[in-house]
Amino acid sequence: MKLYYHHVGKRGADEDFKKTIFARVPISLIESSLPDNEPNKTMLVAELNEKFQIGSFNCWGVPSGAASVIKNLAVGDVVLLGETASEHGGNIPA
Repeated sequence: MKLYYHHVGKRGADEDFKKTIFARVPISLIESSLPDNEPNKTMLVAELNEKFQIGSFNCWGVPSGAASVIKNLAVGDVVLLGETASEHGGNIPA
């Protein structure tokens, strides 16, 4: 397991976190967003439905600027999302 830190910045957090991390994402959105020829689509949707029986979940919506972090991830890795330390006396909300 590797631990990654991704600084998203105040503007990025304010803009993107409310859409994903702080809001529930419907499984149906994931299902409709994946192309039908995606080989793992059926398995992924079934697993999400099994684990999140209410039909939605919180997740990180990956913006294009995070590609450098995402391409290095493996199953079991952890990403710590940092907003900014300037307003919080050195503490970083994550």
